[in-house]
Amino acid sequence: MEVTQLISRTEAKRLRFCETYGIPSHAERLAEVYADADWVFLCVGDHDIPTVAKELAVYRSPHMRFVHCSGSAPLAALDTLGERTAVLYPMQIFTVGSLPAAFRAIPLFVEGKGEMEQEITAMAHLLSDRVQVLDSQARLRLHLGAVFVCNFPNYLYRLAEELVPGVGLTAYQHLIEATVEKALAQGPAHSQTGPAVRGDTATLYQHLEILQDTPKKRELYWLMSELIREAKEGEMENAES
Repeated sequence: MEVTQLISRTEAKRLRFCETYGIPSHAERLAEVYADADWVFLCVGDHDIPTVAKELAVYRSPHMRFVHCSGSAPLAALDTLGERTAVLYPMQIFTVGSLPAAFRAIPLFVEGKGEMEQEITAMAHLLSDRVQVLDSQARLRLHLGAVFVCNFPNYLYRLAEELVPGVGLTAYQHLIEATVEKALAQGPAHSQTGPAVRGDTATLYQHLEILQDTPKKRELYWLMSELIREAKEGEMENAES
């Protein structure tokens, strides 16, 4: 019989996860991990993975497989657990209490030692139709890309929302959706718009004037505009050569 067990040192978090996802068993110490467990997933902070792996090594059984789900931590973070180790990194944001409706469409990036690569790939295919083997260095670059497309834009949404209090982010909703749709359909290089691409320096300086009391945001605006302009010029030079 397959049983899922959750181990967490934080009681409130442990109980919340068990109740939300119907996890039948829980514990607070690694020493309580099931001796006959087939798969053990380390869903902890990236920097905590080596520490938890070292602690788990004391309680591991020969048949156990160990997996972490980090985009930035290398497979080597699990070295203390032997050869039956792997990585399963989902390209998605997860919120406690909900799961993505179309999980099979979420890209999963996997890596494993020896035969474990085949095993983790097979498991990943049970969850998603989009599975790709990627080594630790490539996955780290992918994780950097995720910061660019997810974390940074979300902060920019915040900046936009703060510019006109009372209007709210929903004022930009259709623009955000259209921008993403166009970038996915045509590629970001072909869908770039704005004053920097058009060479509209008058508008650029008007925007910079608004940001004069927030030097870092002003610098960010100028740097982003310069990068966009340079990218456009590079494309034009390549097209002419």
